[in-house]
Order: sequence, then C-alpha cells, then structure tokens
Amino acid sequence: MKAMILAAGKGTRLQPITLALPKALVPVDNIPALEWTIQRLKYLGVTSVILNTHYLADQIKQYLKNRPADGLKIETSHEEEILGTGGGLLKTLDFWDDSPFFLHNADIFCNADLKQAYQYHLQAQNLATLCVQERETQTRLLVDESGFLCGIHYYKKDLRVQTRPPEGKVYEAGFSGIHVISPSIFPVMTESGSFSIIDTYLRLSHMKYPVRCFNTGSCYWKDIGTIQKLEEFRQDWITHPEWFACYHP
Repeated sequence: MKAMILAAGKGTRLQPITLALPKALVPVDNIPALEWTIQRLKYLGVTSVILNTHYLADQIKQYLKNRPADGLKIETSHEEEILGTGGGLLKTLDFWDDSPFFLHNADIFCNADLKQAYQYHLQAQNLATLCVQERETQTRLLVDESGFLCGIHYYKKDLRVQTRPPEGKVYEAGFSGIHVISPSIFPVMTESGSFSIIDTYLRLSHMKYPVRCFNTGSCYWKDIGTIQKLEEFRQDWITHPEWFACYHP
C-alpha cells in the first residue's frame, strides 16, 4: 500500500512559527506533525510514501534523511510553484502502482478508522473516497444516502452547487483532508497546472463517476493550521491521550 502526504504549504497562518520552519515539521510532543502522520500511515500497512514539498523543502528533505531506518520507503516530489492538491498529486503519477492509495494532509490529526475507510473504498469500487464528518466549516460537501458526492456549499459565498441528482436525502459534511484514491482516476483527470482535487471530484461527480464519501462519525478531528488551533490540539493531546491511541499503536 502507498500514500501521499501533502506537505508543500507555506503555513502563513502559523507565523511566526513557520517563518523558520515548514508547517509539516511543527512539533507536537517534541515530534514533527509529519512524523506522526508517517507513523499513522505505516501502522495502517503503508510501505511507500511520497511527500510534495515547496516551502523550506530542504528542511523536510534533511529531516527525512536523518530518520532512523524503519523499512518505510519515502520519496519527495518538489514543486517550484505550489500545484495545489490536484496538481501536486498529478505530478506524482509515476509513483503509483495498481492499488488504491491514501492521500493525507500533513497538518491534520484524526482518529477515524482509516482501515474501515479503505475497505469501504474497495467494496464500493469507488474512484475516490473522501473522509467526511458532519461539522461546521466554511465549505461543506453535499452527500446523499448512498454516500455519493453530490455537490458543495460555499458558506462565505452563499453558493450551493449540485453536481449530480442525489439518491435520497442529502446532508452536508466537512471534508477531513483524508482520501482513498484508485489510480484509475489519473486518466480522467483533465485538469492541469495548479488546481484543487476537490474541483476534479465535483466534475467527476457530475459525470456520474463513483466518488463517494465515508462518514467518520464523531471521531476526533483537528487541523493545526493556525496558532490557536495548534495550541488547542496540543492541549487535547496532553489531556486526552486515549483519543490518540491510533498514533501510538
């Protein structure tokens, strides 16, 4: 099993920490967030990882070079210009084999059952599976009773876009930044340059491709993209270690 970790962002909302440190290397319990994500994926059965890099990429490469050997193969895909989630993934085309893989943001912590998400992806024969949760966020995905992605609701713009007729009732959910993707998506990715893979998913949804969502329920989820959220998360990590057992298998 393979995975990609998105680690190219500048982390501007985490300044001043990220003035001298890439967001992926921001420490949690004295260990970089990136390392926690790597270990989480390794324990899921991932054997090869690729990271996209851009901002302060040399620090990430040096960190990976100094990691103790643990049998995990790790490569980097450097972006001279940030390519977004979609463009960054497309740049790594030659890395993948025929098996579905994880795509995981470097700045999130989530204790959802990702093995179950992977099995759901296989059983449903999805092109892509997006881990979602019913929570308040500025952008929410529209999901029907069969799990199909049916559109998106941009709350700041007061814009709700439906991409396919729903099967039954529709609910709105926040995307968790974790995907399971089948390599068969690459031939139907017509976008190029810098782009969000969410735009690809919405286009493919409109074309009736099997892009579904996996509802992770009431699991813990936090992005550490701002100073406030980082401090909230660090406090959670200290006061509720049982929530993060999946990071210490």
